Amino acid sequence: MSAPVALPAAPAATIAGLVAVLEAAVLAVTAHAGAVALLCAVAAIQAAVVGAWVFGTDVPGRAGAAALGLSAAAGADVAVSLAPHARLQPLLPVVGLAVPAMFLHQLQRRARRQRVTASLGGIALLVAVAIAPTALLQLRAEFGGNSSGDAAVSAIALAAGAALVVGVLVDRVVPVLRFDADVPRGLPAVLAATAVGAAVAYVLLRGVAAATPGAALFAGAVVGAVTALLAVAVAFVTSAARGPASYVGGALASLVPMSLVAPVSLLVLLAVRS
Repeated sequence: MSAPVALPAAPAATIAGLVAVLEAAVLAVTAHAGAVALLCAVAAIQAAVVGAWVFGTDVPGRAGAAALGLSAAAGADVAVSLAPHARLQPLLPVVGLAVPAMFLHQLQRRARRQRVTASLGGIALLVAVAIAPTALLQLRAEFGGNSSGDAAVSAIALAAGAALVVGVLVDRVVPVLRFDADVPRGLPAVLAATAVGAAVAYVLLRGVAAATPGAALFAGAVVGAVTALLAVAVAFVTSAARGPASYVGGALASLVPMSLVAPVSLLVLLAVRS
């Protein structure tokens, strides 16, 4: 007999879906409210993802990890605000400064300096996740900072959010073709998320940020697929979480993919822009 296939814990899956809906709605609304409102929304998401990562994963050196994550997020927001039309280039100095800061953090741990590699790896990934949502500010600026930019950010947020929600639902009702028996994520959810992302982008991006309907479909499919695959990756990271940490893992299942898909979305939309 084959090994039993794990199903997502209902509370964690519910939290993941609710967080995806909330984050997508906040980004879509604030994108149309102006640059300052979108910046505040991005900053709130960055703070949430740092807190969820620190408490939802077993990263050693939590206090330093939180400080580094928040500092990187703030630095990215400032850099992008100063150079709104420089695409992802303003983020490079932030990443460069974060590397020596991570090593200094390990030196500061002293007697508690255990699992150094795990700490460095976890904090490095946290820094990447924390600065990634800043790409939405660049996305809005690159498409004019007006109705086109607002529509582009709103479409990406809604496509990613819809992909996550559909992925959670499909994983609950179609427990087949799992990537791993211990991780409740499967290929049907990735395919469904890709289709939903393409559909949302087709409706919202046509004639706004994509040259053709086909380009809008392609951009949405990429956003949906990348978001779903990132959700699978997060599921592997949080699969061992138990108790309250599992609920935080549910939030991470939405916060991390929607953060990391932002720079991917920027690059894809720049490639298919009208």
